[in-house]
Amino acid sequence: MDTPHDTLTQGSDVPITRGEKPIWETENVRMAAARHNAIVPANRLPNELLVEVVQYIVDEDKPMDLFSVTSVCNYWRDVALATPMLWSTIDTGLASLQCVETFLDRSGDALLRVFMQDFKSKSDIAAVVQAIKSNVERIVHLSISMGFDNDSLFSLPFTLVNAPMERLEHLALRGHGTEPEQILFEPTDEYFPRLHSLRLQSVYVSSSSPRLAVLTSLELVDLPISSGDEEMQRFCDMLDACSQLRSLSMIRVGLIGGRALSSRKVSLPRLRDLTLSAPLTNVLCLLHLLSYPPTTRLTLDVSVELETDAYSLSCLSFLPRLNISSIKTAASIEICCSSWQDFSLRTWSVPRAHGSQGSELSAPDIDIHIRRFYGADYRLADAVVKIADIFSAAPVECLAISKQKGNLPPHVWRDIFSTWPHLSRVELGPTTICSALFDALARGSYGIACPPMALDDGSKSRDSARHGGNDRVPEP
Repeated sequence: MDTPHDTLTQGSDVPITRGEKPIWETENVRMAAARHNAIVPANRLPNELLVEVVQYIVDEDKPMDLFSVTSVCNYWRDVALATPMLWSTIDTGLASLQCVETFLDRSGDALLRVFMQDFKSKSDIAAVVQAIKSNVERIVHLSISMGFDNDSLFSLPFTLVNAPMERLEHLALRGHGTEPEQILFEPTDEYFPRLHSLRLQSVYVSSSSPRLAVLTSLELVDLPISSGDEEMQRFCDMLDACSQLRSLSMIRVGLIGGRALSSRKVSLPRLRDLTLSAPLTNVLCLLHLLSYPPTTRLTLDVSVELETDAYSLSCLSFLPRLNISSIKTAASIEICCSSWQDFSLRTWSVPRAHGSQGSELSAPDIDIHIRRFYGADYRLADAVVKIADIFSAAPVECLAISKQKGNLPPHVWRDIFSTWPHLSRVELGPTTICSALFDALARGSYGIACPPMALDDGSKSRDSARHGGNDRVPEP
């Protein structure tokens, strides 16, 4: 691309002497820049296309980058200032009071997305809250965090939920720290007539709120629920009130005492996605508590302490029964065991259509990963044998082991292939882990019958294929 000087001189037939050149360039620098800007491709884009480009390059988490866009040239600045929706995302953790007021002014009548996760200046908290409160009628997405300071100023953002927000669709509230404060949120039809998505972290919600009946998405984080009858009753009543839920996520929801759940079932007839992330005993309690359609897509993230939690370890046997019956449509199950037997077990279910109907679901295909295993070889062998026993009835198609060093004896490989006859892919880390397998196959000993499969030495990570729901890796 030509420089401004080249653009100007190429169109001039007047000879310029050595002494005249500096003076001539100084006098015509503005004209040179103007002519250059008029022909560059970025300045010939239609306004609508330029807006799309700006939206793409400005990260939603970094709305302050818009000020850099307006500094590129006058054309970009004019387009940005004439597009209110570009200024409709406000993050108080990145913007001062002056910046917040600038965004509110430039956004015009556009609908707002407001994130009050932090504040750039503590002295501006009250003024920032007041400025946003004067525009609550435009807010469609609001995220508020109390922070970790005990100062009462940090509770000011929560006063926003006491004001009517007729257009609010998504609300996220985060209390102080990881222990829930005595903050009770009670959404009403009068204040939040369009609210359909709610995320609460360390914040309680009133089970008597009529707005719960129309929620389609609910996420609960860091809520310990004791086994007391009264508290458990409130928790169940709250879930029961959410009869229209399509998506439910419960992360670190501490249900203590499974006995309190034995006589209660919460029915969620419209649920499509269920995510549970908690210790194994809590996940078992939640699965026992909830009743949902057989087509619900499940994501389970389970933690187990193998050395100290003997009950949780014994409960691992629940997985094959759930895979075959109540979680036939599970999208992922992950078990993270944090101890000297540290390994991670994942299973992925990929529903397959039959015939032309396309609605019948088959038994899930399962992949198993064993990761971060730091124990000795015999402990790895014990873990693999235990996993093979637990999933003996499951149609496992892929086994991946990423132990840095070690080996599996031939009898373990024999058990693996006899337990999972449909195994079609094995992924291993360093070649030392499979040296016994190759040696046994070469000698034809130990009675190992190896099915046709693809072997992967682990040079390429499978994690890159886990995004977007496309879990199956093409075989070479």
